[in-house]
Amino acid sequence: MLAGSKLAAMIGQKMDIRFEYGRNHIGEGDIRLYTQITNQLRDNANELQQAGWLIRDGITLSQLTIFSTCTETIPM
Repeated sequence: MLAGSKLAAMIGQKMDIRFEYGRNHIGEGDIRLYTQITNQLRDNANELQQAGWLIRDGITLSQLTIFSTCTETIPM
């Protein structure tokens, strides 16, 4: 079972759904997950892709914030 930064990295990777020329899947995103979601909500495919990117970027940012907070020097 994944936890912490490994889980965050996996979620971020799965949400990295990108297309070249609007149809050729590129990158390391989970195209099966994207297809399952957009098959039911085709009218919102662009919004769902953008939401995935927000999750990807947010989870990366949260890990950077946690790391920088943990490495700050605590005054004594």
